Amino acid sequence: AEVACVVRIAQQLRPPMLSYPPVSAALLYAPPKSSARHRFLLEKATEIGANCLQPVQTERTDMSGLVTAATPAAVHWCLDAVEQSDRMLLPEVKPPLLLLEACQQAVNSGQTVYVCAEPRRGGGRSFLSALTQDHPPTPLPS
Repeated sequence: AEVACVVRIAQQLRPPMLSYPPVSAALLYAPPKSSARHRFLLEKATEIGANCLQPVQTERTDMSGLVTAATPAAVHWCLDAVEQSDRMLLPEVKPPLLLLEACQQAVNSGQTVYVCAEPRRGGGRSFLSALTQDHPPTPLPS
């Protein structure tokens, strides 16, 4: 049996945010193996205001069982966080990309990218040198 109800808006508490503010934050992250940790990561990133969540694949990322944007679970996790933090917009959860590809897309689109990366051991080209070959890094002010 269907149930019907009528909802009346008594008072608008604030105008709806129809787009993200001019300063936006995208989070590029290697998904954790545990779905509980992945959920926690998506919830907290949503709560602090990330408008784009981009899973990335690294040499050691296990992509099996990854909850991606296409799954209702990821949307539900973000929706819970939106309600918790009083946001009005869901972040975009993008399909996984290779780490270097995702960073290069961000840099090429003019976004500021903050990188926390350890130096590569044993020689070879580091991730940061590969990323910055065309765009030299700007040190943060002390």
